[in-house]
Amino acid sequence: MKMTSIAQKGKIPYGRIPIGYKRTAGNRIVVDPDGAAVVRDIFDSYVSGTATNDELFQRYHDRIKSKNTFYKILRNRLYIGEVEYDGKIFKGEHEAIIDHVVFDQVQNMLPGHKYKAPRPGAQKYKYLLAGLVKCSCGRQMTNISVLKKGRRYAYYKCTEPSCKNAINAEKLDTAILEKIKSIAQDTDFLLQLSKECEQEQKDKKVSLLPEMRQIEQQLASAHASEVNIANMFKSGLVTRENMVYWNAELSAVVQQQTELRERQSQIQRNIDYQENDLSKQILQTASGWAQLLDNLSDEEESYSIKRNLILAIVQNVVCTAKGSFDLNLVMSKSIEWYPGEESNLRRRV
Repeated sequence: MKMTSIAQKGKIPYGRIPIGYKRTAGNRIVVDPDGAAVVRDIFDSYVSGTATNDELFQRYHDRIKSKNTFYKILRNRLYIGEVEYDGKIFKGEHEAIIDHVVFDQVQNMLPGHKYKAPRPGAQKYKYLLAGLVKCSCGRQMTNISVLKKGRRYAYYKCTEPSCKNAINAEKLDTAILEKIKSIAQDTDFLLQLSKECEQEQKDKKVSLLPEMRQIEQQLASAHASEVNIANMFKSGLVTRENMVYWNAELSAVVQQQTELRERQSQIQRNIDYQENDLSKQILQTASGWAQLLDNLSDEEESYSIKRNLILAIVQNVVCTAKGSFDLNLVMSKSIEWYPGEESNLRRRV
């Protein structure tokens, strides 16, 4: 009854949160942008037939450990803003990741449903931006294909029925890659960007210092409490009657210090990271993008490399009317992801 009551409030009554979300204080879940991009790609690729189940599982095998989990993702109503518990469905308080239309299409195509889409003959175009394209109206855009005069064309189309916005997928994918190359080769722009990033880092460092000082004060206070309790044990003030109480107090103080030190280490790592010189890193990273794209052929394997690059640096692409778009990049993610020797951009031999 308690679990059902939690679900009725739109909260998650179970412990494990699926990929695409993360839990915050107060049992609330919010969208995890990196995981959400993976979930959208899985749904869009499945519904459009651009990848087989094995290909999708292989693409994300580092995050999805079994095919059973893969199918659970495709059936999970959490992604459309609902909470399912004990056979009942409730409206969730969290943000949806997948549009209802796309979710329903996938349910009709899943094994065990009496309707099965003819996936073997489906669109073969591989959408580079699957799960990352948004419409100017605010809705997600999904992958579709249209057959015209015997030829099949790929599009990103708005999932809002009243919105007719669509953009040619091949043209958009090509334009995004060219835009990334042009950014990578614009030294003046990158230097200006690095200055802005360094200023953001300095501001963030300043914002972290008050919390660090507060933790140091709390640690000093907790240590003093631990010493006082220890002295009580030594002096004989702790008796059989109150021993359980003081043992609990001592354990609580020790646990508090452990948690404070963990938070202190986390903040210190952030402060140390803020002190890094970004100019060289950004220029080196962007140079890596350009070299990578220039050296790629049109072979099948180039898709996964391009896709990984896009997932590493593209936050989203917002499509406006008449095929125009705004590209939003996340430089901080790409710095750590490339050009390290163990980067998943590097070819394996």
